[in-house]
Amino acid sequence: MKSVIQLNSEAVRFREKMGYSNREPIEIQNIILKLENYTLMKLEFSEHISGMCVLDGDSKTIAINSSMSVGRQRFTMAHEIYHLEIEHISEGKICPSGIYDNRSDSEKEADMFASFLLMPYDGLTWYIDKFQIAEWNIRNIIALSQFYQMSYMAVLFRLQHEDRITLEEYEKLKKVNVRSEAIRYGYNVFLYNSSPETDKWITLGEYPRLLEEKRRMIPESLFGQFCREGFREEIENGQIKEGVVLND
Repeated sequence: MKSVIQLNSEAVRFREKMGYSNREPIEIQNIILKLENYTLMKLEFSEHISGMCVLDGDSKTIAINSSMSVGRQRFTMAHEIYHLEIEHISEGKICPSGIYDNRSDSEKEADMFASFLLMPYDGLTWYIDKFQIAEWNIRNIIALSQFYQMSYMAVLFRLQHEDRITLEEYEKLKKVNVRSEAIRYGYNVFLYNSSPETDKWITLGEYPRLLEEKRRMIPESLFGQFCREGFREEIENGQIKEGVVLND
């Protein structure tokens, strides 16, 4: 299994490739849509699946579980980027939502890469110095989660993994009702909720672009089928609706 240092370095290099420093928050959904030949799908999988990725020739597809919190979805997007862009899988992969310790080396590496992609080691160190964090109480943890747009549990795991909080503190803090605490401290709970209904079944990126480009070359009945299978009925109807923009 790769070392933590190597995975952080790979995440930082990928950030640089996409035009981000190792300190700033990133727009992970926009990164995927900037990558060539990528399709991003949001679907309601079972609770046991966080996401999947598929490689078919030059086409790459990432599908994430929109029933999970937006923060978790962002983590899954970064996780799937590892499989496709760093690990270079040959076909596809279904990624379970199980406990870290019970996962394969590939899944553990993808998780650590995702954590560093969203919040590099130097980024966390900079944040601590910038905001003079003396202790990791619930307010400071939620503020960090909001700044890097990471799920609360992903931030907790990272802090414990780097020995910034003890295992005992981790066990206590993971029982906190993060939505209630976020409201208490004046934060939006969007990050801790699942996608809105209008964004739970949707396809973005290469697939809908190709549908528009090939529209005149595909029989009308088949075109409609492709639109419905890609959850883009508005393309079939010739009506592009205003979508929900995620603050990811």
